[in-house]
Amino acid sequence: MTLHNLIEAIKERILTFRQYRPLHFKLLSIILGATLLCFLGSAIAIYSWLDTAGLFDIDDSKLDVIVNYVHSDNSLVFDKNGWQIGEFFSDYHVFYPYERIPPAMVKAVLSIEDRGFFEHHGIDYKAILRAGVSLLKTGHVRQGASTITQQVVRNFLLTPERKISRKIKEAVFAIQLERRVSKERILEIYLNALFLGQGAYGVGAAAQRHFGKSLEELKPNEIALIAGLFQSPTRFNPHKYPKAAQRRQILVLNAMQANGYLSAAEVKKWSAEPLVYQAPSSMNQNIAPFFLDA
Repeated sequence: MTLHNLIEAIKERILTFRQYRPLHFKLLSIILGATLLCFLGSAIAIYSWLDTAGLFDIDDSKLDVIVNYVHSDNSLVFDKNGWQIGEFFSDYHVFYPYERIPPAMVKAVLSIEDRGFFEHHGIDYKAILRAGVSLLKTGHVRQGASTITQQVVRNFLLTPERKISRKIKEAVFAIQLERRVSKERILEIYLNALFLGQGAYGVGAAAQRHFGKSLEELKPNEIALIAGLFQSPTRFNPHKYPKAAQRRQILVLNAMQANGYLSAAEVKKWSAEPLVYQAPSSMNQNIAPFFLDA
């Protein structure tokens, strides 16, 4: 090809591009405009949904009710010699500071409810992934993805409704809460404030109402039973549904083994150990009923 022919070919290409350039730009403008309109429409729709769901109303000060949590106490009645003869309560509480809660109880609860509690910052992404994989494999979730921090937030601030907006609020509040209080404090609130059946709130009260014992007197099989109640104290109420409660208890013992807190031999031993429940009795009716009813 001669130089003249090369120049002519280049001119022809330039003329062809100029001829079709307006059409190219027009199509590109239409595509960009449509994309922009879709983006703006989606943004407006998402903003409207977030506003309707109240997600812009998430206020850190709402956490004060948790941060400043003060445990409830039963009203105790003593005789002149200092012996307790009665008590009055609307909800049964036996408060235990974190330092006094038996390590076995802490390990049991963490094993079944939130094994990564001391590693995450309010949300356990690994647990969410595990729950998702379980859902894909089996069609249902075998292990929940809510952390203990999220459960505390839900119990104090939110409703149990199954909505995406509620889960988002729960996650945001959980992250904020972990920035304000220690892990030990969150766990102390969790182990003392949540309902565990038979009118009991907290593990100390549950030990009394289910077994008639103090928290320190519980055996591993009894600890596992109480730890299993956090998921659903009604469904696993040992007084009404002993078989369901025992299945849940064995699940807790196996979880403790998986986390290295119990050996296989210990799980076998405590799974076979009978659970003896004690129905709650009223001290007011047993010791000094006439005086306390006066």
